[in-house]
Amino acid sequence: MYVYDEANNLAKAIQESKEYKEYKKIKEEIDAVPEMKAKIEDFEKTRYEVQVMSFQGEKQDEETKNEESNRNMSGIGNDVHVNGTGICVYYI
Repeated sequence: MYVYDEANNLAKAIQESKEYKEYKKIKEEIDAVPEMKAKIEDFEKTRYEVQVMSFQGEKQDEETKNEESNRNMSGIGNDVHVNGTGICVYYI
């Protein structure tokens, strides 16, 4: 079998998996709530910046970014949790 065929088989298996279907459903729910989507995007941006600073050895500002990240997610409250598969779940 060719590599292309194997890649297609893998893509199909992923798309049919329970975890992927759950991810797609949750993503659609989040996308339907603009405020939630914006908060999650802000959180992800801050998380990325902290990771980049960590790689560059910038530890002093990392704490500030962590606090900012926590503030970004604080408005979400109990509506979000990470399930056993590592998927961030938002309850509408």
